[in-house]
Amino acid sequence: MNILVTGGLGYIGSHLSLALDKKGYKVKIIDKEIENKKSLEKKILKFSSNITIHYCNIGHSDELDNFFDQNNIDFIFHFAGLKSVPESHKFPEKYYETNVKGTEKLLNAFSKKNKNLKRFVFSSSASVYGKPIYLPLDENHSLQPLSPYGESKVLAEEILKKTFKHKDSWSVLCLRYFNPVGDKLNHFYKEKKPAYLKNLFENILDVIEGKKQKLKIYGQDYKTPDKTCIRDFIHIDDLISGHISAMTYMLKQDSPLWDVFNLGTGSGYSVLETLRTFENIYSTSIQYEYFGRRKGDIAISYSNPSKAKDILKWKSSYGLEEMVKSIKG
Repeated sequence: MNILVTGGLGYIGSHLSLALDKKGYKVKIIDKEIENKKSLEKKILKFSSNITIHYCNIGHSDELDNFFDQNNIDFIFHFAGLKSVPESHKFPEKYYETNVKGTEKLLNAFSKKNKNLKRFVFSSSASVYGKPIYLPLDENHSLQPLSPYGESKVLAEEILKKTFKHKDSWSVLCLRYFNPVGDKLNHFYKEKKPAYLKNLFENILDVIEGKKQKLKIYGQDYKTPDKTCIRDFIHIDDLISGHISAMTYMLKQDSPLWDVFNLGTGSGYSVLETLRTFENIYSTSIQYEYFGRRKGDIAISYSNPSKAKDILKWKSSYGLEEMVKSIKG
């Protein structure tokens, strides 16, 4: 089976590509060509010479058509897109064009070249829920995103649902991630990126390694026990196993299907609780300073992952301490 991973040189896509390759699948990656991606390509190919990498912008229909003309694809994992909540407030049009219109163009190109049952797994986000009405968040919670990024994920999900409803040859799963952390593949994924694109674990590690003096904590007035926001962190290994479980489930179904699943641990940890865990495990003191809340941030967000456990036969295995211990290898 030929599997396409869009955005396969990115953080999650690269991990999944290598995991699929280890299982014997033929993996093809498409990603947008930018300077640092060439170095990532070399690092990935050190792990596997079987993965093929193509540079293709999902926003360009002609490039997608050319790729599908030359490659027979049976299954798609779609990660390609923009992912920063703060950046999306500055450039909402860019997020719409890439995350929504790009997804639509990918679907059209795939549909033209594959007349069989098309299986498609979409990288969605817990940001689709917005401010929780109740906790933990399950898949039936209303969708009220607070950022253009979250809105783009909702719109992409809607396009996918309409595609499933109006065409009889699509199987689609949307996986709503909570907060992915960690890097277990020998730390090959070391992309230079600004702090606002880094997750909390990465920013804490920058302080521990002396790359910056203090951790910036946004908000100290939330209605939580220590006044900092609470999030559901999920280790990259667990996230990847969730994708493998989703694929296994889809391949067992002979008829079209549509569904959405949370991928999270079901536990929430505050910023300060996470910071203290790093301090305890690495016997260090981490300096920090408070700043105002960021637009679109909410106080508490954590998942109810029981649906994925019941249907996909998947559950997370890493707790907070295990995640923190794994961050440095």
